Amino acid sequence: MSLTLLTDHFADIEDPRQASKVTYELFDVLFLTLTAVISGAEGWEEIEDFGHPVFFKLVVTIRPFKQPAFVPVSPALLPG
Repeated sequence: MSLTLLTDHFADIEDPRQASKVTYELFDVLFLTLTAVISGAEGWEEIEDFGHPVFFKLVVTIRPFKQPAFVPVSPALLPG
């Protein structure tokens, strides 16, 4: 499955969150959850643990990324 197809599929899902409280795009949350569970994560704490070291490096590589304030990202990981 291509990332574009996955993005298009996730675009059909309505985001019920209050816009002023959104830190991450819905696609990022869904993609993190999906990849973490496929990788064996069981429960939200394991999904969060998976997200810190692996997910953000992956997303930086795959598509433009809005860096959250709490995740330290080395300039070496940023595209360009």
